[in-house]
Amino acid sequence: MATALRTEHQPSGRTTRSLALIVGALTLAVTAGCADEQGLPATEPDVEPGIGHVHGLGVNPADDALYAATHFGLWVADDGRLERVGDAHHDLMGFTVVGEDRFVASGHPLPEEDVPIHLGLIVSDDGGHTWRSASLMGEADFHALERTDRGLYGYDATGAQLLHSRDGTDWEPRATDVRFPALAVDPDDHTHLLAARADSAAESDTELVRSRDGGRTWEPVDAPAPVQLSWSAPDRLFLVDDHGRVHHSRDGGDEWSQQGSLPTPPGALLDHDELLYADAEDRILVSDDGGSSWAVHATVDPR
Repeated sequence: MATALRTEHQPSGRTTRSLALIVGALTLAVTAGCADEQGLPATEPDVEPGIGHVHGLGVNPADDALYAATHFGLWVADDGRLERVGDAHHDLMGFTVVGEDRFVASGHPLPEEDVPIHLGLIVSDDGGHTWRSASLMGEADFHALERTDRGLYGYDATGAQLLHSRDGTDWEPRATDVRFPALAVDPDDHTHLLAARADSAAESDTELVRSRDGGRTWEPVDAPAPVQLSWSAPDRLFLVDDHGRVHHSRDGGDEWSQQGSLPTPPGALLDHDELLYADAEDRILVSDDGGSSWAVHATVDPR
């Protein structure tokens, strides 16, 4: 029987079928001595560092705006420009939108902040302006988080393991000794997953693998070497390979067609409402034709 992973300061949550409700109902206690009662500290550096690079993208249903989780905090696309959200400059990884103004992520604090280097699962319920600890602070570094109607899948790079949680508090190991820099879940079947499996901690030299049992067992898929994945509808599965080429599958990954290409392999890929988003240096690009052509959606310093 699998062992549930818990942080001692967290009470057990209850299982529900909607992750938005799950996250809203979480008891977001904060580790004693790691942050004040308002949540994680938000230290502002003396010099604005910019975005560094992008780790995740998501659309907030509260305002339909595109948010970018970066090496130096959260940004929102507003009228063609990326604007910083809140005062936190955390290195945000595994960023995922789970409801209106409700985000989950992982990552690392600034070096000068008195917080463990691995943030575990953190949650914002105010559109990314503030963040609080939900679970596994100091233990897990989620490089990928994927929501379903049964909870969250998370790839913990520190433990080289795939975890699943129904409530964002208790975590069950599904696979160990794995490296999954990118993860996607079938929108019609929460037990059907695709992942980019890397052969080393450097998370390079990947292959596409599939699980049909909730991440417990995996098998290779004949496909281009994936860097990023996004799966928003049964016929809208996208993969970007290590050369920046965009591939599309209508049948869950059995057959692929090349659509177009990006300037460089992106740090994040998001398909939302038939628009495909990806990052390219200090810009967010958008495609309305499945990746065949791209335009600038927002940039840090528009010209």
